[in-house]
Amino acid sequence: MMSLTGPSAPTTMTSASNASPSQPPQFKCIVLLNDSPPSWSALDRAVSMVSRIDQVYVSAFNDAIEDLPPPPYKLILVYCVGLNPPQRLPYLDHLEKSYNIEIEEEARAELLRCKEKLKKEYEGRCAYDFVHLTGTGDPAPLLCTYVSTTHPDADLCFVGTRSLHGARRWVLGSVSEYIVEHMPCPVVVVKASGGGAGHPPAEVANTAQSGQDVRSQKANGAASSSSSAPAGSTGGVLGHGHDE
Repeated sequence: MMSLTGPSAPTTMTSASNASPSQPPQFKCIVLLNDSPPSWSALDRAVSMVSRIDQVYVSAFNDAIEDLPPPPYKLILVYCVGLNPPQRLPYLDHLEKSYNIEIEEEARAELLRCKEKLKKEYEGRCAYDFVHLTGTGDPAPLLCTYVSTTHPDADLCFVGTRSLHGARRWVLGSVSEYIVEHMPCPVVVVKASGGGAGHPPAEVANTAQSGQDVRSQKANGAASSSSSAPAGSTGGVLGHGHDE
């Protein structure tokens, strides 16, 4: 049982059948997000990739086009909360409900940190949708089920890994390992970068910035042309994140 919580907005998907001749189907990328260094590194890598796609796409438009199309990608960030299932015995069920209250409180705090970080460090770098997923059971199966049923046309999934070894791996298992095996699309597993959460390596940050710069330059060109600047500029606005 899964549910999407928080303000919701329908996702507009562009498929090969309804895409216009001038706009190719969107490249759909999923990032499994939480407030951990490996997760932010995974997001940084995903942002780097979609920014390269956007840079090539926008650069292909000649200066006679005034309105840039939306980004040729769809970046979906998924935050998942897995709750304990109900129990038949009243005492155990009461305990599980108590644990779930703690889980939900911790999740609300982490979710707030994630949204604040996204707004501060990622808005303007890329366009993205944010999904808050809540369900019963382990997060990994919930995530795979969500992507399989809601985004079966996803092209790629990014997930961070803590690189557990030995007894810790045997006891705790590996979420990324389950994701790789059961996710319906190819999966990129990312370790935490040396820069830490929200601080990607220089080459990653520069790539993301270059994709934004292309749109900004064309947008500025369009604004100048509307103010009697030389004709032949193009423009567009880079979208920012919203809740889905």
